[in-house]
Amino acid sequence: MSFVQFLLKLFSFIFLFGSILSTVESRTVLESTIHLKREYSLDHYSLPLGDGVQTLPALSSGLALQLLGLEAGYYNYECISVNGGISPIFLGVNATIYNVSIAHLTESQFHELPGYLYEFPYGDLYNNTLTEIGYLEYINNYIPRFELGPEGCFIGELNATIEAPDSKNIDWAKWTARRGSVGFKEIYVVETVGGVIPASCYDELKNVSVSFTAELWFYN
Repeated sequence: MSFVQFLLKLFSFIFLFGSILSTVESRTVLESTIHLKREYSLDHYSLPLGDGVQTLPALSSGLALQLLGLEAGYYNYECISVNGGISPIFLGVNATIYNVSIAHLTESQFHELPGYLYEFPYGDLYNNTLTEIGYLEYINNYIPRFELGPEGCFIGELNATIEAPDSKNIDWAKWTARRGSVGFKEIYVVETVGGVIPASCYDELKNVSVSFTAELWFYN
């Protein structure tokens, strides 16, 4: 065998070996992805619709839970003078949205998160297990838009609200998708903490931002 033939056989072997490794690696990634999808199943989560006294409308038929989220941010109000008194006007919400679906949490642990994040701003934590996936903003102060990057975009039409079990917290709500939404049909905002207009708004003219957190249940 000539030296040239030897080199050709050697290169052929290296190419074949590389192809085998690539196939094995692809298979491993695929198996890992399948494993993660099973491991992060959301089937064991049960949506809280109320406190037994008030309840939100049930989920529309044919929809399934696609994403568990957590929002943390601010409700914004303007305190203005009306008929000799001071009255608040809602100016919208600014919030960051985190993905809780892959956080390995039990349902009870998930329900503890809004209170924990309200007391300790999540933006100050490092090496955390929750991933920031988007943000919430309001269009014309009354239409919420949940921007979730590759997960989709949800523009909400208010379907129903109920008072939170604790009057110090903002209402729970069910939103249905407006035209232009992608990826989700309905969203429930529950287990809210904070966000209520402060008493000081009725004492002086000013703008106020009130911190809040809430669970987000995304369905499609």
